[in-house]
Amino acid sequence: MVITGVESPRPEELKKYNKKLEVAEIREGIRVCHANGIMLRANYVIPPDYVADDFDSLAEFAAENSTSYAGYTILTPMPGTALYRQMEPEIIDHDLSKYNFFNQVLRTRLPREDFLNSVGGLWSIRTGTHVLS
Repeated sequence: MVITGVESPRPEELKKYNKKLEVAEIREGIRVCHANGIMLRANYVIPPDYVADDFDSLAEFAAENSTSYAGYTILTPMPGTALYRQMEPEIIDHDLSKYNFFNQVLRTRLPREDFLNSVGGLWSIRTGTHVLS
């Protein structure tokens, strides 16, 4: 199994995450793994500014480019990093026990419950039960 940080199917987000791959190269990498019988776990990052259309776009990409496993983590600026300093004004929860990539500690565009429900919905893609809004 290969574990990889796909992060995002959007060029502008890949650039923010300092990824050097194009979306077409990510798709090709997934295809090559499949063609060679290599199980792949793709990990994606969910930034706090996602709205319903963003979640749907990510869900479509993940469904079209399926992997053996997929993980969806919430963008979490870790204390002591440049990202933390940059995003500090948007941090709404300073409880360090929640800095684990699965709790929402940043202000989101969607209401908190809607954002977390949308993140949770992404996890159903691997079982084929995801319903796009």
